[in-house]
Amino acid sequence: MSRYYSLIIFLLFFTSCASKSASDIRMPLVVGDNKINTHFQKNDLYVMYALDAKYRGDFEQASAYFEKLYDDTHDALYIQEAIKSRILLKEYKEIHRLLDKGLKRHPTDVTLQRFLAAYYLDTHQFKKANALLKKLVAKWHDESDRALLASTQLGMGETKKALKYYKNAYKKDKNPKILLPYVNILYYDLGQKKKAIRLLNTHVDFIGCDEKLCYKLLEFYQKEQDIEGLVSTAKKLFKKTGDIKFAKMVVDIYAYQQDTKSAMLFLEKSHVNDPALLQIYLTQKAYKKAAALSKKLYEESQDLHYLAQIAMIQYESSQNKKSKKLLQSVQEKFQKVLKEIDSPTYENYYGYILIDQELDVKRGIALIKKALQKVPNSTFFIDSLAWGYYKDNACQKALDTIEPIMIETTEPEILEHYKQIKACNKGKKK
Repeated sequence: MSRYYSLIIFLLFFTSCASKSASDIRMPLVVGDNKINTHFQKNDLYVMYALDAKYRGDFEQASAYFEKLYDDTHDALYIQEAIKSRILLKEYKEIHRLLDKGLKRHPTDVTLQRFLAAYYLDTHQFKKANALLKKLVAKWHDESDRALLASTQLGMGETKKALKYYKNAYKKDKNPKILLPYVNILYYDLGQKKKAIRLLNTHVDFIGCDEKLCYKLLEFYQKEQDIEGLVSTAKKLFKKTGDIKFAKMVVDIYAYQQDTKSAMLFLEKSHVNDPALLQIYLTQKAYKKAAALSKKLYEESQDLHYLAQIAMIQYESSQNKKSKKLLQSVQEKFQKVLKEIDSPTYENYYGYILIDQELDVKRGIALIKKALQKVPNSTFFIDSLAWGYYKDNACQKALDTIEPIMIETTEPEILEHYKQIKACNKGKKK
């Protein structure tokens, strides 16, 4: 039903599109509660029960209460309310039953007639809807009736007639509810895809990013595989709604394109996903930015993973990795982290530092063995263990450990380790 007005859309449409001359018969968006409240003193507690059920979202119970009130009072307002609750549940059999009940006593009630027209639309009875709406248009000259009439023309295949209405109506007041079916006809029925996208973009740029219009733009751009358009529209939706899913969409698109720079700039500006931004900084070796962000994240969350990141950044970015002050700071952080977190990554990283800087080779080997129990096939962990044996002067053990992984690696650091271990093995055996 994406090309036609459903009953639910119908409930909202009359609140914004009806002409001033017909304002006395428009349905209120809050389903007539003010009118209902004026009846409260006249009727029993069913009014209170009905409104309470509606606000709790129990529309089935609300409809039952409103129908009971209608049966007791024969007031058309209550049957309208009963129908509205069933509309929200999309219970078409019940909608039809209630319409029959209401129209038998109130055959000229314009609200019930409009409900009936929308019901015909939702159930694809386009000829019946068309005939009824023509009468309503002739009598009330209401723009919302005309919009529904155009939907019936679409349903009957009279695309040009529907297009003419939507085009003229949109020119008149730039209503987004009119623009949606207008661009749908252009894009899907007439194949005028560029024109449909252009109209949407013009509206968004000069009038604003109505959420449904921007969703429609996303839909069209996705079909056209227009990445630039997708990113631009997702950004507009994020700005309008603040919904993280649109920011994530932007980042995901940049990731798909491998456009790390654009992703980084967007995340720096929006700060919707600082952990992802931190990973980009680390990948790009932007250690100064990474250090500041990881510190901020740790201070905010006290998450020890960020403390580990701080230690790793400290070490990686240092020009003097043998600095006693640096090594003491890194050791303190990792000792605190590994007391609480069981992470093979951190065990290997810290273990390698202990080995490479000859701070505590045996402790380093023990940590790496612990990491390998969890990730036994890691090339880097195996290299770390071999380097530990090398630093412990167990040259044959180091060679036996590293040789099996040499077939599958071209990593320069591992190749250099292998070279030194082979040389060690020729001169020393332990």
